[in-house]
Amino acid sequence: MGLFTAGIAVGAILGAAVTLLFAPASGGETRHRIARRVRNVRGEEDVWDELAGELERAAAEVEEDAAREALTT
Repeated sequence: MGLFTAGIAVGAILGAAVTLLFAPASGGETRHRIARRVRNVRGEEDVWDELAGELERAAAEVEEDAAREALTT
């Protein structure tokens, strides 16, 4: 067996081993993971809405401050 062929064989064996180690979970486990991620995203939606509100308020304050500054100069 040549060196090239041996390399191909070793690569194929290692590839198969890695594939088995990182094989996807069962259907039930995959559905559970998806459901958990959906719940997490829903919780994060509230955080993003709150952050957007804070940014809008901060932008309004900056706009008011700039308008006051423009009137005094």
